[in-house]
Amino acid sequence: MNRTQAPSIYRFLKWVWLLSQSMMAPLAAIYVAPLNLGEGVSTSEFLVMLWTGLAYAAGVVYLILWLMAEALLLMCRFPLERAAALKLVVGSLVQFAALVWAGDSPFFAAYVSVYLTLTALWGCAILLLAKVGLEKYRSRQLSGRFVALALLAFLMASLPPGLLFPLLWAGYREMEWLSQLLCGVVLLVNVGLIMRNLIDFSIWGRNDTVRLEYDKEWESWAGPTIIVLILSVVTAVVFVGVASA
Repeated sequence: MNRTQAPSIYRFLKWVWLLSQSMMAPLAAIYVAPLNLGEGVSTSEFLVMLWTGLAYAAGVVYLILWLMAEALLLMCRFPLERAAALKLVVGSLVQFAALVWAGDSPFFAAYVSVYLTLTALWGCAILLLAKVGLEKYRSRQLSGRFVALALLAFLMASLPPGLLFPLLWAGYREMEWLSQLLCGVVLLVNVGLIMRNLIDFSIWGRNDTVRLEYDKEWESWAGPTIIVLILSVVTAVVFVGVASA
């Protein structure tokens, strides 16, 4: 059943996704703000400052990427089928509930949710590089220059999630091993769901008939999506700024 057969249920699912996701960035900021980002990096004050600065820069870059990914997902790549939309929304809520239960902190659960979107974007970028590289290899056009550029792109794409991973591990390592395993499975499933809905922009695009349906969603959801997500990012920045002052 798609959105035209059950419009009220479909709109409800979309609003649940928008409002729940918009809460993640401010809650994640509450988790991140008190942490010492340079802890355990080095005894050198310069290296600690450098690492901390890079981590904050990665956080800013990621907030921008998160805003773009969530906006694109909600406005024009949210599943049109009610069952698929329900799976995406319920998967996100189950993940949040499982992490709150296992980690005993809604703020850590929110950070993981935000980090998950970054991981999905990273996965999409890697798949795109792999697809282009495979096409060049099959057509015998693979060159050393392309390999070097692909490696550079891979490193640049991996930098934000790599710098922010210690904040994820800081909360994840406190769980019992069984909780880590169960939450890990939930996270992998949700990464796959998000990637599948975002990947259409780059590799496996939908056909033109479906794209027209997505365009209708873009027109009706652009306003509330942008407003709510921008408020979410601004609130997160304010929380971090106040905590760091």
